[in-house]
Amino acid sequence: MIYRMRAAVLHAPGQISLDTVTDPTLATPRDALVRITASCICGSDLWPYRGLAPRRGRIGHEFVGVVEDIGSEVSSVRRGQVVIAPFVYSCGDCVNCRAGWTTSCVIGGDWGFPDRDGYLADGGQGEFVRIPLADGTLVPARVPEGDDSIPALLALSDADVVPPWPLARICSNAEMLGIDVNRTIALTFFIGSAMAGVAGVMSGLAFNQISNTIGFLAGLKAFTAAVVGGIGSIPGAMIGGLFIGICESFASSYISTQYTDLIVFGILIATMLLRPTGIFGTPALQKV
Repeated sequence: MIYRMRAAVLHAPGQISLDTVTDPTLATPRDALVRITASCICGSDLWPYRGLAPRRGRIGHEFVGVVEDIGSEVSSVRRGQVVIAPFVYSCGDCVNCRAGWTTSCVIGGDWGFPDRDGYLADGGQGEFVRIPLADGTLVPARVPEGDDSIPALLALSDADVVPPWPLARICSNAEMLGIDVNRTIALTFFIGSAMAGVAGVMSGLAFNQISNTIGFLAGLKAFTAAVVGGIGSIPGAMIGGLFIGICESFASSYISTQYTDLIVFGILIATMLLRPTGIFGTPALQKV
C-alpha cells in the first residue's frame, strides 16, 4: 500500500480533515481509476457532519474527473476522457437500472464504503477514486479537461432524482448549460401540433370526412406499439407495431373484426401492468 493521496475524512460530527490515505488501484476488471478535477458538497454530506447520520470515514459522492486507468472489461470510457460520476455507482444492466432506478442497483453501492467484493469505493472528495462498475456508472463528457463548462457539468453529478421530480431537475440542469428550456418546450409542442394538423388535413382529403376523433384509433395503436416495444426505443416500436398487426390479423381471421380495437387496448393495459418498460424499454431517467 502507498499512502500519499489526500482525501477528506469525517472523524466525528463537526470533525473533518484532509488526510493522507491509501492510493486507490484497480481491483476488478470492471473498475476505472479517475483523477478528480472538481467535486462538491451535497446536502446529504451535512447530515453526518451535523451528527444526524452515523457515517464516518471517507466522504463525498458528486464529482467530475479524468480517467487515468481502466480495467480490461471497461469499454464505455477511455483513458484521458473527462467523465461525470453520479452520486452512486451502478451496473446499468440489472432490472432496477434498466427501469431507471440506478439508486436501487442490485450490485451497486455508495461512495466511501466497501463494494460487494470488499474493496473500498473511494469518497468523491479526494484526489483519486476507484470506480466500481465503471461502464454502468461513468458518463463521458464531450469537453476537454479544464473546460469552462466543468462547474456546470458538476451539477449533473447530482443524479439522485426519481419520479415525480426528474423533469424539474433535468430542466434545471439544462438551463445551467445555457439551454432555453421554455423555448425548447414551446417549439416541440408547436412542431408536434403542426404535424398533427397536417396529418388531419391529409386524412380528411383522402377519406372525404373530418371529425373531432379522427386519428384516435390510429394514435392509440401507435402509442400501444411504442409502449409494447419500449418508450424511447425505435426498434422496439417497430417490433411492437409488427406484433400488434399480427394480433389484429389473427383476431380478424379467427374471432371477429369487431374486437380488434378491443384487443389492442387489452395489449396496452397488459403491457403497462406486467412490463411497463416494454420489450426494449430504456430507463425513463438517463445519465446525461
